[in-house]
Amino acid sequence: MAFEASKQDRILHVLNRLAFGPRPGDFEHVSATGPERYVQEQLHPESIAIPSDLTDRVNDL
Repeated sequence: MAFEASKQDRILHVLNRLAFGPRPGDFEHVSATGPERYVQEQLHPESIAIPSDLTDRVNDL
């Protein structure tokens, strides 16, 4: 139980440091991918996959 609390604290710490606090869905995203990967995504945003539906919508413009 203490481990789970420390994991949640770590995720919140990362979100508070690298973002303006957690937005809806951020905690779940970091929990699923892991804090280390989230940090790497923030340092290298080009590594984040662009959803195909977004690409389609932009191409329509």
